[in-house]
Amino acid sequence: MKRVLMLFFALTILVACGGVWYHVIHVKQKPIYANVLPREEKIAENSIVWPVIHELPNRDVQKNLNQVLQQELMRLSTEASQAQKVTVRTDYMVYLNTHNILSLTITESIYPDRAAHPMTYLKAYTMDVRTGRRYQFQDLFKPGSPYLARVNELIQKQLASKEIIFIAPYHGLKDSGQEFYLTTKELVVFYQLYEYTPYVYGFLKFSIPYEQIADLLEPEVGKAVLAAQLYGKE
Repeated sequence: MKRVLMLFFALTILVACGGVWYHVIHVKQKPIYANVLPREEKIAENSIVWPVIHELPNRDVQKNLNQVLQQELMRLSTEASQAQKVTVRTDYMVYLNTHNILSLTITESIYPDRAAHPMTYLKAYTMDVRTGRRYQFQDLFKPGSPYLARVNELIQKQLASKEIIFIAPYHGLKDSGQEFYLTTKELVVFYQLYEYTPYVYGFLKFSIPYEQIADLLEPEVGKAVLAAQLYGKE
């Protein structure tokens, strides 16, 4: 049954991307994969690790993407410097790295001295390592497709089966600036601590399997997630 579902998903993506032969040819071409390595940095006397992208064929693209990550590092450093004594910790995770698309998250923890608990933030970056494009949520989908309605409907179904305590009304996806990342199997929509739920709940996340939105995906995104499904490339 699982193999049948996988075949159905693959065929759906192939059609959505503009034809079987077109897709197969392009999947078998040599796509670009990023090599993401940790680099030690210093923030307010704290040693942290930070992701750095290496080995892209286009050095200008590599420089621009690393600048995006560096800007976040500078923002974090500025925030930490405003406290007299603070503990800063970071971690990152690469969730998708296939067929020209890289999707990673950075977890940032800031713990000022005498604070009740650290404050943790989750930052996500989904990038085209061939062109340097950074994807916004709407960029994942075909122009004019009913992606908002589809994804909101799927989230509402998940809400009905979860026991979530909200501290603010949840009205669905944001019109702009919706945070997300891609894995090999699903689109993950998330919200920051205290945005809708108590601190103890952690990050509010909704995972949307690709097979439920395959017909709406922008072709390049469709190729990447299909390659991940077929070859398990992360």
